[in-house]
Amino acid sequence: GRPEEARRPISDAWQAYAALGPQGVALPAVARYAGLEMLRRTIGAARVAAVEGDEAGLAVLEVAVRLIRQPPDSPGRFPA
Repeated sequence: GRPEEARRPISDAWQAYAALGPQGVALPAVARYAGLEMLRRTIGAARVAAVEGDEAGLAVLEVAVRLIRQPPDSPGRFPA
């Protein structure tokens, strides 16, 4: 993929969520939740077709684990 193309939409989505979502929600907490959801969608009962292949599934798991262990503190620091 082209991770640099995702940075702007991620930033825009976070800014919209932060403006309209619950007060006091920090990006690291949201990033950890996103990582957990990615795990669920990759290895759980809610698995999605996009991660059926080993290569795609492993790539998603790698990003998910990074989000959980080291959540970014700004939208521009999301793992690619």
